[in-house]
Amino acid sequence: MERMAWKGRIRPGCKDEYIRRHDAIWPEMKAVLKEAGICNYTIFANGDELFGYYECEKGVAFAERTQAESPVVDRWNAYMKDILELEMDPVTGAQPKLEPVFRLDLTTDPTQRRGKERKPSRGAFAAHRKLRKNRAASTERCDRTRPFGSGNTGKTVYSAAAVLYNQAITGGMDMPRKTGRNTKGRIVAAAWKLFYEQGYDNTTVEDIVFASETSKGSFYHYFSGKDDLLGSLSMIFDEKYEELRATLPEAMPAAQKLITLSHELFAMIDNSVSIELLARLLSAQLVTHGEKHLLDRSRTYFKLLNQVIRCGQERGELRDDMTVNEIVKAYAMFERALMYDWCLSGGEYALSKYADQMIPIFLAGFKK
Repeated sequence: MERMAWKGRIRPGCKDEYIRRHDAIWPEMKAVLKEAGICNYTIFANGDELFGYYECEKGVAFAERTQAESPVVDRWNAYMKDILELEMDPVTGAQPKLEPVFRLDLTTDPTQRRGKERKPSRGAFAAHRKLRKNRAASTERCDRTRPFGSGNTGKTVYSAAAVLYNQAITGGMDMPRKTGRNTKGRIVAAAWKLFYEQGYDNTTVEDIVFASETSKGSFYHYFSGKDDLLGSLSMIFDEKYEELRATLPEAMPAAQKLITLSHELFAMIDNSVSIELLARLLSAQLVTHGEKHLLDRSRTYFKLLNQVIRCGQERGELRDDMTVNEIVKAYAMFERALMYDWCLSGGEYALSKYADQMIPIFLAGFKK
């Protein structure tokens, strides 16, 4: 179960009033928290300092989205404003997430144990031997030629995850082995390289563990299974956005920045993401009861959109009768619609070319 923590401060002399208001929390506020899948909600105080913790049965992203869209939560925040000080992220407009730095899991569930692993299958050993044998030529093995509708040029393209992984194993990237974030990144990069090379159905967890040079315990620490990795495509997308962030000229109009971002993302999908895997991701997000990665407001994607649109409003380029969050929500929804339609159409046209035509038309409705 995912966990969330926040910190805040009670205004001087208001601690008793803070406790009184929470003792009489509104029934409708309780209903919203329950709808958001929030449980085991506890707030601790150290003087005027507050530390809040809760668990999210439906995932942190779902809990955040449910609360952000609730008028009841808006009224509660306004009600508490006179006695409470909260740190807010200037980019997202939400409370910053605290970074977990330690967790001790003493579960006896064998699928969660960190101890001795089961012996991998023969197929996994064979995949590992093949990987080592061809490692020197790993970049060449990433070559792919495939048509992309009317935009087909028959060119060789490379999977973004595959290139990242190849750099790691050939020494082109410094990848220290002992950080949790790095371990997860290696698993994700190796998985998407294998998905692209040999297909999703033909890739096993053992293959991924060998290719990432991690352990099965590490894999199940971050992912419940292979299907759970489908959501990690958003990590690959966000890596692309991190690269693009530094390339956008400060003076570029907000609408043009959004057009540039969409073009680069969709060009990457055209050239290096299997339509089968993208379709799996989108369909899985429709039926999952857990975290919906595409809607996770903590992603680089949403932070960058928020920043660009806020700047556009401040410069007078974009309409200000809608909030930043409302425009971000509409824009993200339109981009998802383009991806869904591309998958439904079987990739019969070049996604980036079609987006280049449609995104400017969509954004025209938000210009002043």
